[in-house]
Amino acid sequence: MLCNDEFTHTSHKIDIFSIGVIIYELYYGRHPYGKPTNKRQLIDSIKNGAVIQNNKIDNDLCIFLKGCLNFDSKDRYDLLQCIKSQFIKDDPE
Repeated sequence: MLCNDEFTHTSHKIDIFSIGVIIYELYYGRHPYGKPTNKRQLIDSIKNGAVIQNNKIDNDLCIFLKGCLNFDSKDRYDLLQCIKSQFIKDDPE
């Protein structure tokens, strides 16, 4: 999804981004970046960030999605942060 000249360096964090997209879609039932009609619109939407409606989701999920969907890979969660996140660690009661 992020394959473009602007995104030349990739790491395992692109997989974390993909996990965030999938979980977002599972929860909200739609893509986190709307319905872009071309690659430029998609890239611009990703740079602007996903719309995460805090009032409609659990706070732990909100924090997890923000960590996974961060555009800047330096600020995006890594695997250890995902595993340690409260969203993943919480046991259902």
